[in-house]
Amino acid sequence: MPKKIKIILIVSPFLILVFALLFKTFFINRPRLSPELTANFYLQQEQFGKRAEAEKYLFDSLSLVEGEEFKNFDKVEILGENYNNLKNLPYKKREGPREFEIKEVKAENSGVTVNLVETILREVYFFNFLLSRDYQEGGRIEFEIFLTKTGSWGGGYEWKILKITSPTLIQAAKIGEEKEIKKGVFMAVGRLQEPEKESEESAVVYGLAVLFKNKSGKDYKISSAEWKITGQHGKKFMAEILEENLKSGREKGMEFEFNIPEEFVFKEVVFRNEGMEIYFTGN
Repeated sequence: MPKKIKIILIVSPFLILVFALLFKTFFINRPRLSPELTANFYLQQEQFGKRAEAEKYLFDSLSLVEGEEFKNFDKVEILGENYNNLKNLPYKKREGPREFEIKEVKAENSGVTVNLVETILREVYFFNFLLSRDYQEGGRIEFEIFLTKTGSWGGGYEWKILKITSPTLIQAAKIGEEKEIKKGVFMAVGRLQEPEKESEESAVVYGLAVLFKNKSGKDYKISSAEWKITGQHGKKFMAEILEENLKSGREKGMEFEFNIPEEFVFKEVVFRNEGMEIYFTGN
């Protein structure tokens, strides 16, 4: 047998093995969906009320409870909440057409961050947030979605979502800064005041001054239920019940009262309506 043929017969199995390994690693094993499509499909499925389908795109691990395995999403955070606290929320059905636009994709040390903009043509819900042109200018909502690659060489890999934030739905502001809280409705929050008014034993009444301006062309209902004060250790205090109607073209200063323990250390004021959450802190 010629020497060249012998070499080919010896080398060929090795080359075939190398090719097979490379084909498995770079073709068969690659994630079926890109990070962008994974993020897009998750938002669509959740917003259309298909939570079981949507959860396939979230990072999960298996846990044992009384000998039975179940999916655990304890590492997933969506809009500041652990997903295990969200997954049993009832779905508010209000479907509408949407458009998705990829704004940026950034590679991170442990994954990929996808920034996309969803444009609402009518209205849909994302958990307890109403995505609507009444709350988001032009119906545009930006999401920042962090994904990590999971799986194994033997079983293949997939992109899974670990964290979703939104600078549109959850915002930060300074005390005194004016914010638009609904289309044409603006407010500015004053500093938390502690008047010389005792409420009950070991508690005082704090007053929060808020100036509202209504340029929406519609009446706006001011409600104290939208306000919370949080302390240094995360304890939350609700305002005393107060509601008032503000006609279009008018502005009004309101003071919401909170019964708070004397040892309270102020951290932030939280405003939450159906379309956004704003955290007000001092300078």
